[in-house]
Parts: sequence; structure tokens; C-alpha cells
Amino acid sequence: MRIKTIIYTSLPRFVFFLKTCMTLFFLTFIVLLLMLLLQGCTDSNVMQIPQGEDGQSSLSLQTKSVPAELINNSHLYVFDEDRKFVKEQFNVDKSGDKLSTTMAVGEWNLVLISCNTDVSGQLNIPYGGDIDTSPMWETKLIAPANQFLSQTPAELSYAPIFNTEIQQGIPTYKNASLNRNVAKIQVILEEYTGFSNIVAGTNPLAFVELLDVPTTLAWSGKYLPTRDTPYQSDKPIREYFNFNSQLKADTVDFIVPAHRGDDSFATTHSDTTHHKLRLRASMPLNNASYYGKTPIEIPFVPKINRIVQVVLKFRGEPDTDLDVKVTVKDWEDFIDQDITFD
Repeated sequence: MRIKTIIYTSLPRFVFFLKTCMTLFFLTFIVLLLMLLLQGCTDSNVMQIPQGEDGQSSLSLQTKSVPAELINNSHLYVFDEDRKFVKEQFNVDKSGDKLSTTMAVGEWNLVLISCNTDVSGQLNIPYGGDIDTSPMWETKLIAPANQFLSQTPAELSYAPIFNTEIQQGIPTYKNASLNRNVAKIQVILEEYTGFSNIVAGTNPLAFVELLDVPTTLAWSGKYLPTRDTPYQSDKPIREYFNFNSQLKADTVDFIVPAHRGDDSFATTHSDTTHHKLRLRASMPLNNASYYGKTPIEIPFVPKINRIVQVVLKFRGEPDTDLDVKVTVKDWEDFIDQDITFD
């Protein structure tokens, strides 16, 4: 009788023990499976930072004659020695005219991008891509109608710091130049006659358009897909003439991406685009747009940090005519920077 009681009271405990073991085994299996999946994701989807040596070194970037907003809005992007994207460098201290951070020891290709406003949210981060074929900037159409291309920021600036070897305990010094990666096309309506309804302010029929505008820059600062056949918009950039109280039109500025060749700052250079822009001007005549002989091809191609100035003399009725004079000048001197790696 006592034996039966023992067996009867031990059976529920045995069942409980068995269930507990099965539960622990199942949980262990799930944990191991999750660890394997996580390891697989880490290996295939996350860019691992190559380390030539153990350790890190500090990076110091001293700028010269750079406005405070360019310092505050600067962003540093890291590519490896094979020019593959690694990461954006987030731990950058910005103090006065100096940028400082800590970099892993190794060989890197660095890209510094800045603007007078923060454009980092408009850049295409090249996850899994490289410097030469990944798009960095793409000019968008103006929403919501998407009838016209938008202007590129006038101070979109770029500095390559390529083939930079950082060695632990050995200071490394480099020079770099932060330059606009854009060109300015400046249109001056110097003289006009024979048109109607010209009053102070703007007129919906008095405007100028820039056509065949390249839209896309690679992380190398060059046109994509090639320098001579860049991606271009089938929509123009349009700006309206604004007439003052003397009915003289203000100068119109267009800002467009420009190809940054390897020899852009040499006395003579060959790595430049042959892609030319076209310009179309409209003035009101008999309550309609009068384009004259436009569009015309601008003989000079856009180059970084340069201004192409187009001066127009536009005549309507009775002697319709369009006289165009085009010149090129530097926007301003580029900005020198000293870069120090300690």
C-alpha cells in the first residue's frame, strides 16, 4: 500500500520534470538558431571596417577662409583602399575652423562634403557601392507639378582626401581643397525693345530657361554615367526676369552640377566634359511668349567654381533679333585646407 502511494505521488513530479527539460531544450535551440541567423546577417549585410593594424589615430582638419556654416554643415565619408564605401564618420568635433575625429589605422579614401545649408539628407549614401560609380548628388524636379528642374545648391562643396594612410603613432599631413562642385550660368538681359506689358516685378511670359542640364554627380565629383554623356533632365530650369522700377531686369543665376575632372585645377586640363547646355529666353509679345531664335547652345561647358556669363540683347517687333555674348570667369579662388593626422 505504501509503494502504490509513492508511485502515485511521484508521477506528476516526473511529468513536470520532463516538461521542464523539453522547454529548456526548445529555448536553447531557439537561442542557437537566432545566433546563427544574426551571424549570417552580420557577415553578408554589414560592411566590416578593414583593420590593417590595431589602434586608432586622431584626425585634424584645419580650414582656411571657410564660412562658419560650411564648417557646421560639413560631413566626412569613409571609403576603403579599394574605394568601397565604409561609413559616414559621425564622431567629428567641429570647433571654430577645425574638424577633428578619431580614425582607425589603415589606408582610406576620404570625401568631405559641405554646403551653406545641411544637404546630408539629400545625398545618396552608397551602401555597398564605390566612389566612382555610385551617385552622390541627383538634382530633383520641383514638386508637386514636376514641370521644372530645381536649382542645385550654390555652395555644394567637395574635397577629396584620397590614398590616405593613417599609421599609429606617426603624424600624417595632407593638403586638400574644398571647392564648389557646381557651375553658375549667369544671364543678363542687357537690352530689350519691341515687347509689351513690361512692368516692375515679374511677368509670367518673361523668363529664361536652361535646357539639357546634367543632374547626377558620383562620389568622385564626376558626372555619371560618363563625363560626355551625363544623365540630364528632360525638364528645364526656369527663372523669371524681375524688373526694377526703371524696368531693368535683374541678373538671373542658374546653378548646375559640374564635372570635377582629375586635372580640374591644372593650367590646362583634358578631363573635362564636352556636354553643352542650351538656353531659351521668352518675352511677352501680343500676349504670348516670344522666344526669338532661342534656344541657343552655350559654347562654353559648365566647370566647377566657374561662371559662364550670357549677355542678351533681345528685340521684338518690328526688327526681331537676338544678340548673344558669352564669357567665362572664375567664381572665386578655391579654399585651401591643411589636414593633419596624428
